[in-house]
Amino acid sequence: MKKSLVIFCAFAAAFGAVVVGLNMGGISGAINIIEHEFILTSLAKGFVTGSLLIGCLIGALIGGGLSDRYGRKPLLYVSAFLLGVSSFGCWCFAPSWVYLTVYRFIGGLGAGILSAVIPTYISEISPARLRGTLVSFYQVGVVVGILIAYVWNYCIRDDWHLMLSLPFFFSIGAVVLLLFLPESPVWLEEQDK
Repeated sequence: MKKSLVIFCAFAAAFGAVVVGLNMGGISGAINIIEHEFILTSLAKGFVTGSLLIGCLIGALIGGGLSDRYGRKPLLYVSAFLLGVSSFGCWCFAPSWVYLTVYRFIGGLGAGILSAVIPTYISEISPARLRGTLVSFYQVGVVVGILIAYVWNYCIRDDWHLMLSLPFFFSIGAVVLLLFLPESPVWLEEQDK
């Protein structure tokens, strides 16, 4: 693959990491408003905040095995779908903190799968001399997502639904970018394809 194509593919795959960062950072501005609206106990507040990370743990544990079985690209799609459902649910269908917790858990599953699949995919499409740089796109994407979430929260300030809606639009962007990605050549070779 040409260098520019490899860089594009790495960027496109790592774009999902921006969605992960948006989910991680978005709750920081929203949680106090959510706490006030739903009159949360400390335990309920912990569940709303931590459910993303619990889902992320489970997603990371199963993501590698699923991507070995079904391929890197399908798991990238599944993750973008889970993150989109999560943010759309938080935005439009969260009448209580329990629903919010469930939707954030779903997003955590997607984030965890991405944490296992994106670095693997990028390392498998990259030439050795670019591999370290391109794999770091994942972490850069997460940090950029957190920064965007903080700026978005600052601009919105008083509507937690809008604060948690932003990842939905980025997950659509991630799906569009995934349309242009080839499957990992390493995975294809392992499947004798």
